[in-house]
Amino acid sequence: MYIVLCTAPTEPVHIVPPPNVRAMGELPVLPKYAIVSLVKWMEKNGYTAEDYDFYDIDMLLPSQEEILEYFRRTKPDVVGLSAVTSGTYSQIKRLARTIRSVCPDALIVLGGNLSASANVVLRKTDVDVCVVGDGEVAWVNLLGYAKQHGRKTVADALSAIKGLSFLNAAGDLLFTGYGEKVPPSDLSPGAGLRTAQERPAGPA
Repeated sequence: MYIVLCTAPTEPVHIVPPPNVRAMGELPVLPKYAIVSLVKWMEKNGYTAEDYDFYDIDMLLPSQEEILEYFRRTKPDVVGLSAVTSGTYSQIKRLARTIRSVCPDALIVLGGNLSASANVVLRKTDVDVCVVGDGEVAWVNLLGYAKQHGRKTVADALSAIKGLSFLNAAGDLLFTGYGEKVPPSDLSPGAGLRTAQERPAGPA
């Protein structure tokens, strides 16, 4: 199973500048602490750098064709989208639609503050599951689910994972309750996180 973690630009689609403008600007690009924490928890639970890639769309601002080419090449089984603000909705809708067009069987997961609007996100975009609240434990548990079920919605199995929102077969929104938090001492950030710029993307 191959996993891709992505950031989403905070600007609406229509005002995103040309590719790489932010990466080359004078203002610093803040570290992606949420994704670093997810990766560190993945590694503590047996995942290695060969199992995942980090595509920092928020920093790189790739063109639509570059995004399509990336996902055609990597063909992930699970894609995690990090949406830090509610203003990223239009970007998440665009990215999820783009990913679904080339990875029809991928499980697309949304985390971050936008997951508070899970009812809208799940009904109006190609996102399959939202992680609500602290995401490290729920994310790793969801990866275990994906190994067994892929993108298929198995309500009983998903309901056993705390911290998720999803739609059941009847179209009802289900929230499984907030999950457990990871002790800060287990999430020392920084080491080991490599981006799509730093290593060849795709399974070995």
